[in-house]
Amino acid sequence: MSIASTNSNNSSCGPLEKQRLEELAFTANAIIADGKGILAADESTGTIGKRFASINVENTEEKRRAYRELLFTAPGISFCFKG
Repeated sequence: MSIASTNSNNSSCGPLEKQRLEELAFTANAIIADGKGILAADESTGTIGKRFASINVENTEEKRRAYRELLFTAPGISFCFKG
């Protein structure tokens, strides 16, 4: 599966718009590549609080920051997520 970099319905794209469409298509194709996904690290305090509650971890700013840091620095993480 691939996302086209141009929109055939919009023939009036200028050079800047075309460049942005190509960049967007490149990023979108990287995200949907086989074996890749999106790492959502901007979940709400309530959502991460539920995640923490399920493992008996207090929902504090410090612990949320440490959790996100762990996600971003885990060995091999770049092989699982892209975008």
